[in-house]
Amino acid sequence: MMMGMIAGAAALLLVLVVVMVARRRRPTSAKPAAAAPPVVAEEPQRRRTLGPAVTAPETLLAEPEPAPAHQLPPEPRRRVAIGLTPFDASEPDNVHEEEAAEPLPAPVEELRPSPLAVAAFPLERPAEDSGADPAEPPEDGPPSILAQLKTKKKAGANVLAGAAEGSTTSSTPFGPSEIEESVSLVLRRQVPPRFDEAPRSWLGGLPMMPDAVEWPRAVAPEALDEGEVPLNFVAQIACADFPAALWDGLGPRPGWLLLFLNPRDGQGDDPRIFRVLHIAELGQERAPPEDLPPVVSPDLASGDYLWCASEEQIPGTWRRWPVDLVAGVNDSHDDGYRISVTPKDFARQLHDGTAVADVRPELGDTPPFSWRGALYVVDSILRLLAQPPAAHGVAPAQREALDRPGSVASIIPELRAREQEWLTEGEGAILFKEEPLREREVELRDRIQPIAEQRQQALDRLAAFIVDYPTGAAIAKRVEADRKKDIVWRREAAERLEAIRAQILSHSLDTKLDPADWAALRDDLASQRHARWIVEWTSRNSEFPVMIIEQERSLFDLAAAGIEAAVVQLAADYQADPELSALVPAALRDRLEPHWRALTDNRPHRIGGFHDGLQSEPEEGPQGEVLLFQIASDEAMHWMWGDGGAYFIFITPRDLAAGQFDHAEIRLEQP
Repeated sequence: MMMGMIAGAAALLLVLVVVMVARRRRPTSAKPAAAAPPVVAEEPQRRRTLGPAVTAPETLLAEPEPAPAHQLPPEPRRRVAIGLTPFDASEPDNVHEEEAAEPLPAPVEELRPSPLAVAAFPLERPAEDSGADPAEPPEDGPPSILAQLKTKKKAGANVLAGAAEGSTTSSTPFGPSEIEESVSLVLRRQVPPRFDEAPRSWLGGLPMMPDAVEWPRAVAPEALDEGEVPLNFVAQIACADFPAALWDGLGPRPGWLLLFLNPRDGQGDDPRIFRVLHIAELGQERAPPEDLPPVVSPDLASGDYLWCASEEQIPGTWRRWPVDLVAGVNDSHDDGYRISVTPKDFARQLHDGTAVADVRPELGDTPPFSWRGALYVVDSILRLLAQPPAAHGVAPAQREALDRPGSVASIIPELRAREQEWLTEGEGAILFKEEPLREREVELRDRIQPIAEQRQQALDRLAAFIVDYPTGAAIAKRVEADRKKDIVWRREAAERLEAIRAQILSHSLDTKLDPADWAALRDDLASQRHARWIVEWTSRNSEFPVMIIEQERSLFDLAAAGIEAAVVQLAADYQADPELSALVPAALRDRLEPHWRALTDNRPHRIGGFHDGLQSEPEEGPQGEVLLFQIASDEAMHWMWGDGGAYFIFITPRDLAAGQFDHAEIRLEQP
């Protein structure tokens, strides 16, 4: 009997083993598994891709007994009309008035979206909380601001995040790991600025922070051997103006967020190039540190700040421009080429009913209007004169081309043939067209006539030059002599300009420049002329590789960059300064204001929501990182990041909730 019991037990054990082995070998597809959120490997540039679609919340609510998340049929994400979400500033916000530095009205503006957009993204306000100041959390618990910032998750987000075994978005006392945003803030420049308001949010200028807050410093990646240097100030934004739904309710509401940046680093992703600070109250406007670096590379070969005579004169700050925070629906759309966030002609929506000009108007011969503008003109010329002259007059390869048999003799016949072609088939043909001419043709003829005369005179002078210098050796000798004369002329012109510069500095620079004073300066610069002959390449591979050119110029001809800065850049600098705004001529202001309202490449500055990526696209669905700042290239601010890109600063929801802004990350994307 004992043997029978043992045999039965053995048989039962064998059956259990077989069952367990069968279960282990069973294919995973035999058992429905919850669909986990996709995991995307992080690339070096952290490019973001379009994420999975989210099931519409109202569809889920319509089902009395919804099926498990993994069994729901795929449903495209409902697109809503892109508009600006209304934000009722009269509702109570989660800012304690007693904690604010001073009572501040909420200037968040709104552009009414379609009813569909409002219904799809209602702005929810978190419950009020009377806890401690978030800047000083109690030692025995999480910061009290978290309790008042917790908001109800959208049903669609919960379905996606909880698809795996019915889980929900994980969170800790320091905040959720993912959120799904419904609102984005656009930083819209005030055009014209409202000088009667207390400072709230602005770009450029100087920060207003308490004396105890140090100006951020960091080691510059492009100059590691120089040690820590101050970062340049970019923006100060009033958190009290944030709508409750921004960042899904996370982040600070009292105080200000400040952004500092090193714009000289070409890569734009080093954590040392930026700092984000949160301060509880305003301080006095902080004077910049004495060792504040320039806002662009000191290499004056770049196209920025051409009106500065030396690198020491490149400023360390940008112009100060107040901004309004405009709350908009967070949505994206497929424009046929990529997933985009900003609709076309977005500036016209931001400035509804006000003129917007994407292209800066032609200003013609508009003169400088302040003595500082006159200084820009002189300094721009001094900068060009300071550039080293050519080491020699005619390069060896150019001399070889001139010495080819028949090369010099063929120059005039070749040029006369080109001129004849221009007069018969090109624009010059209008000069010989028979009457009657249409009105547009008459205007073209009147414009071409003096050009044709100048071309003919230049050709006659070149022909006379070749008669006097018929060989490559003779030409090279004359060009070298002219090069030496040019060096002397440049030195004497620079000395004359330094004397003029001293006269300009004897005036208060930010005062009106009398038109008579500008006319006298202009005429003096135009009278200082110099002519020389030079040899330039046309194409090394052609039978006619070099060209002999008579170059005649005056000091005024070298002042184009300075005149542009004296008019356009100074008008922008002055317009945001209540003490200097009156210096800008009304007619000039009226012509420039539409351009100041425009968005460079239709890309706004943003806080929260999707980013307007250049090398990446927005990711839909719950986010593991949120947009802290988007700072785009901006002609009105004279910001050109790289080749016209934008900085994107991201932070995780947990770090945002905990106020750990030093954990944020930055990247520069360029076209």
